[in-house]
Amino acid sequence: MKTKFFLIFCILASATTLFAQSGRPIPTPETTPSQVIENSKIEETKKELPPCETNLEEYIYISPRKIKEFSEELNRYGNCGYRLEKSNKIPLGVREPEFNSAFFAVMKLDAPNRYEYQWFEAYNPGEAQTRMNIRAKQGFYFKASYLFQLVAANEDGSFSDIVTNELRSTYGTFLIFEKKAGELKQREYRVLFTDAIDRKIREHYQNNLNSSITKGFRPIGVIKEGARFALIMEYDTDFLPKGEYLISTSWHIWGLGKRLTELNKLGYKPIFITTSMTLVCRENSSNQNDLIFYTYSQPEKINQKQFISVTSRYFISGIDESLDDLSTNLIFVSDKNQTKQFEYKLHKMTNVGGRPKGIDKYDALRQPPTAEMLAEFQNLLKQGYVIREILASKEIYILFERPKK
Repeated sequence: MKTKFFLIFCILASATTLFAQSGRPIPTPETTPSQVIENSKIEETKKELPPCETNLEEYIYISPRKIKEFSEELNRYGNCGYRLEKSNKIPLGVREPEFNSAFFAVMKLDAPNRYEYQWFEAYNPGEAQTRMNIRAKQGFYFKASYLFQLVAANEDGSFSDIVTNELRSTYGTFLIFEKKAGELKQREYRVLFTDAIDRKIREHYQNNLNSSITKGFRPIGVIKEGARFALIMEYDTDFLPKGEYLISTSWHIWGLGKRLTELNKLGYKPIFITTSMTLVCRENSSNQNDLIFYTYSQPEKINQKQFISVTSRYFISGIDESLDDLSTNLIFVSDKNQTKQFEYKLHKMTNVGGRPKGIDKYDALRQPPTAEMLAEFQNLLKQGYVIREILASKEIYILFERPKK
């Protein structure tokens, strides 16, 4: 009897260990994700990396299918001196069955430095904060986050809740952490909820934010839980927060430019923009009133515009409840005190319109770029253009910019 009990105990212990190593918290009663993850070890399966090529380009474009392959590609090129520069994923806001995301990114050569990358997914701020700090102790630091809405199928294969008959989905965030070879510096992380809809709730979250700012934490990213957003706060002695931060509403995309202009008259500039919350900052109390904001729901139209010195760019990725299209809203921020003008090129890295029969537009978006597209990507860089953003709308685009001749 004792032997049988011991055997059952060993099997349960092994299963628990495997579940913990999968990157998800063990759902035991009265146990917080923080307690679970703190007592578990992070074990990464390291593959032998292929040798680096010679005559490396300054920039490369990668488009792996899923998050695991994305991490493997980052580590492959990071070992050769490339560092993640710009990245995004599709679907941007559309529901995605079982992690069916596709990632795309631009990496920039930074040799002789070498970089290592890790990823994990988080479904709430507490879980994210714990996992961030585990990696921070290993010398990793936050690099990027990607929001997702995961649709999980029932045992019968349907995607509807068996009680409410509504679509079953879970919001979460993929996070990428980076480590520079030879760097042993450790950071510290906090994750704070934000809500700009109700004034009293907004004041509560604003107080939490102010408290973290006074302790040296600065906002560096965003994660999502359900309909709410949370700020990723980082403590780094080399990048202490400067200025006053304010949580504000985002409003509808068409009114956002007006709202940002009003805040700018008070000296605030946008830091992060989501579909329900905008975080702005001012470094002094004087009125600036020096920025003009332009919003575009169709990025394809920007080639027709000329702007005065564009100083910052921001995106809002809208959730398309109808599943019919992707929604990316592009916001340009121009400094009217400068007179230098820029020209733009919006370069496609997909060909959804030319997809073969049987391939829908989402599968077409996940197709790798052609050799011609990659050649033009390098050609634009040689012409003096710099990469400003990488985004997806009806196609995957790279936005290039250079001073107008």
